[in-house]
Amino acid sequence: MIKRDFLTALGNGAFVSKAHPRIALRGALDLLAAEFLEAEALCRGQGGEAGHFFADSLSEAGRLLMAILGAELSEKPLAPFTLFGLAPEAIRAEIHHPEKTFGAAHAPPGADAGPVALRLNLLRARVRQTELAALPTGRADIASALNTLSSALYWLYRKALVWDSERAGE
Repeated sequence: MIKRDFLTALGNGAFVSKAHPRIALRGALDLLAAEFLEAEALCRGQGGEAGHFFADSLSEAGRLLMAILGAELSEKPLAPFTLFGLAPEAIRAEIHHPEKTFGAAHAPPGADAGPVALRLNLLRARVRQTELAALPTGRADIASALNTLSSALYWLYRKALVWDSERAGE
């Protein structure tokens, strides 16, 4: 078969429309990976211990993102994972009880948050979009991992808000 401009290789020798759900997911994952790198660079540019903490955390989360992409490309199940030393269930537990974890209830982001917190919140929202792109592929493991990743980014976002408030109080 001759590849046409509106077709792309799925990886198993088949050509599919560029609108195919798996190709759409790959595109969303590619965009997300680029945004993770940009956010990591922003955090590193903040310097200090906190800037490195957030950059290193994003680097770790980015490795999970690459594992997700690898699982999609290989059509193999995603291996079990942890993020920031926490299992997915522990991440969910921490963000579902923010009063206990962060000392404050859920709150929508405000423009007065610092650039790291705002970027983490944007990444969280992008991961949610990518999770929606995963659903039509039938890959429950990938959709679940993306759900955990968005929760982990919310966890980081809340930590960044605490960091912002501590810096404002200095």
